[in-house]
Amino acid sequence: MLILIVEDDQGIAFLISEALEAEGRTIEVVHSGNDAIDFFARSNPDLVILDYSLSDMNAGELIDALQNKGIAVPPFIVSTGQGDELIAVEMMKLGALDYLVKDTSLMRRLPGVVQRAIENIEQEKRLKEALESKRVSDEKLLEEQRRLANIIKATNVGTWEWNLKTDQTIFNERYANILGYTLEELMPTTSATWRDLTHPDDNLIALQKLDDHFSKKADYFEVEVRSKRKDGHWVWVLSRGCVMEFDADGRPLMMAGTMQDISDKKKKEDLVQQVEVAHKTLEFKQSFLASMSHEMRTPLTGILGVTELLEKTSLDAVQQDFVETLRNASENLRDMIDQVLDYSRIESGKMTISRKDVQSRSLVRNAEVLFDKICQKPIRFSVSIDDSIPEYILADEQRINQVINNLISNAVKYSEKGEVSLVMKKERPSNGDSLIIRVEVSDTGVGIKPEKEDSIFSPFSSVSQIDTSLYEGTGLGLAICREFVQMHGGDMGFVSQPGKGSTFWFTFKTAEVKNGHKSEKPDNVEVPSRSLSILLVEDKIITQKVIGLLLKDMGHEITIATNGREALKLYKPGKYDLILMDIQMPVMDGITATNELRKLHDKLPPVVGLSANAFDGDREKYLNMGFDEYITKPMKRERFVEVVNEFFSPQETI
Repeated sequence: MLILIVEDDQGIAFLISEALEAEGRTIEVVHSGNDAIDFFARSNPDLVILDYSLSDMNAGELIDALQNKGIAVPPFIVSTGQGDELIAVEMMKLGALDYLVKDTSLMRRLPGVVQRAIENIEQEKRLKEALESKRVSDEKLLEEQRRLANIIKATNVGTWEWNLKTDQTIFNERYANILGYTLEELMPTTSATWRDLTHPDDNLIALQKLDDHFSKKADYFEVEVRSKRKDGHWVWVLSRGCVMEFDADGRPLMMAGTMQDISDKKKKEDLVQQVEVAHKTLEFKQSFLASMSHEMRTPLTGILGVTELLEKTSLDAVQQDFVETLRNASENLRDMIDQVLDYSRIESGKMTISRKDVQSRSLVRNAEVLFDKICQKPIRFSVSIDDSIPEYILADEQRINQVINNLISNAVKYSEKGEVSLVMKKERPSNGDSLIIRVEVSDTGVGIKPEKEDSIFSPFSSVSQIDTSLYEGTGLGLAICREFVQMHGGDMGFVSQPGKGSTFWFTFKTAEVKNGHKSEKPDNVEVPSRSLSILLVEDKIITQKVIGLLLKDMGHEITIATNGREALKLYKPGKYDLILMDIQMPVMDGITATNELRKLHDKLPPVVGLSANAFDGDREKYLNMGFDEYITKPMKRERFVEVVNEFFSPQETI
């Protein structure tokens, strides 16, 4: 601590400085008011012992001079040789800490007066530091409060404080607003207020969470519960908090936390869960349909195969009728399976169309062939095609044919007599080179009741207003047709009068193919005259029997293996011209067996996969797995001949 002595009497100044230095004080001495002013300008002493009467000015004038220069007056003790009480009062008013009279008692009183002054200065300093610290702390607290208020406002959360000793609970206004109340309407608030507004099923969960936190098993209390609003509706809220104060025995005293409306979050979670369930359900349905299709096609292969063989035997009229009925029923069942699979592919988003060159007149010819095949009633069939329609157009021929065939089948099914007509015309040009073609199928059948019109294109509906048990079908045909049409950029609709008939129409977007060409596939596929040696790998006995009889009837020699492993043992290079390999078999499946055969032998005859699976992309998938071609069960004679002609030239089959 630096003490400045301002004293014009050098003797007294020496005595004071000697006495204070003996006590370990740091001393500086000046002998006039002006010297003191200069000193204050360059240094700041902690305490000044100031002579009242200096040679150039008195103490009061010195203080005024310092203040005029903007220099802070440090703590000071005034000394005087006059002992005048008026001077003492004057100096005290100016801030003097004490008063010393320069008489015989000066040196005796000096140490005590200086010590008290120093203590006062240090106490004042500590007080200022405490006040400054409190000011800084108060500012930080206010800043924290402002930040907390901003966070609460920004996050829109309710807050709560719970005094566990008194059970008093304090909520903020937002807490009440979330539940549709004002804060006054909830008063007085206790823990029961929260409990009464919480769903009974959630209260037990909340209590368990609270116990876990109180017992310090969980660092925080956090629970999602349903709370009842004033209007009676339930909202989901997230309540979070923790104990802020425990007593000496570890019991909780004060707890605080927040409450947030999470109803929207819960709705999104429920939606995500529903989507996941729907996705898993769809996957299960796809798997189920694929499995059921496979299992149903296996016996169907037997039925259709045996039926085809029976048709080639000598039958009387009654037997021929029985076989025809059996064949029609089996084909209807196959069509139903195909429709279910088509709808399943559409529903899962896996259905695609493949646009290629199509001879527009072939669509009409196919319709005529279908009508002649299915219609056994006194019904006329007429067709009309607009001459302005290009000879070749771009479309998925299989799907367009499927739509036309479905409409003609329905027209025949629901008409007992009269006429069915097919009209194809160019509706209007579209953008660029594309055009819109409209197809109409009209009948004179039973028509459709008005109350059924809204559901006609819904899955599992029927176009007939009479007892649908009289007619076979899945109720999926029109729904599938509409999807196919929309994939072609078109639409589908109908007009109908009950008892007078209906006209179903559809449009599809297409384009002229100016350099179109006819399909290289012949209209009538000839059976090769060459007898082939065929290794049939098939585990199902009925399928072995049916395919074996079919191939033998065509003049081929058949060797049967019941699984892939047996096929590996039976196969000898040069012994077989063709391998028919079932894909799904026990012991060793067809894919594994084919790949093993290719590893064991440098050259194999054509390996044709057999499967009841009939999903889009199956052929490409199995070709990529090592097969040379693929046939869907039940195997048709025509399809087998196509495959044989693909691998064996006419010279080889003569």
